[in-house]
Amino acid sequence: MSNTIKAILLILATMAVFTVLDATAKYLNQSLPLVVTVFFRYAIALVIALVLLLRRGGVSLLLTRHPALQVSRGFFLLASTFLNFFAMSYLQLAQTAAISFTVPLWVCALSVPLLGEKVGLRRWLAVLVGFCGVLIIMRPGSMDFHWAMLVSLCSSLCAACYNLATRKVGGKDAAETSLLYVCLVGSMASAPVAALSWQLPVGLQWLWLVMIGAAGA
Repeated sequence: MSNTIKAILLILATMAVFTVLDATAKYLNQSLPLVVTVFFRYAIALVIALVLLLRRGGVSLLLTRHPALQVSRGFFLLASTFLNFFAMSYLQLAQTAAISFTVPLWVCALSVPLLGEKVGLRRWLAVLVGFCGVLIIMRPGSMDFHWAMLVSLCSSLCAACYNLATRKVGGKDAAETSLLYVCLVGSMASAPVAALSWQLPVGLQWLWLVMIGAAGA
């Protein structure tokens, strides 16, 4: 199996895991403050990242060649997570999932100015058709349009920026290193905000929080 096929299968598996993450977040939004859910999503993922780090290479994996870029990745993903969870409070899961399909479109469009990659005419046409499809789903100006769709679109843009930053550090920092910094930034940045609306999870909420943290990791 070629590396390209392996990469495609990994991306498909990632999207399946993110579906679990989104569905769990939407369920938790009904009983926990959004910011508390966001905090535990990163805090639990941080514990998992630390375990992986210790098993794979220990303290040496704490070192990064791109600290500023790693921190930027963390904030981009945190913004995407918060905006996505917020949008899901007002929209159906199918709507936010459909809008999230703009992530690869944003990545393709932004890879030219930010990464210097070449995008041919056929790909530009595919991006244009993709965005037209999203407009059909959102239906701006109609009765079906909801302002939270714009929040979901901003979430997708932040996710695309996160992916582009990940592409920059890929091959230079270990995957465990990149995972650790994302979880660390997300946990530290969301903790003060979560403290303002703190609600201690009870019962099965802990199970769902562990699931969302594991899916995020």
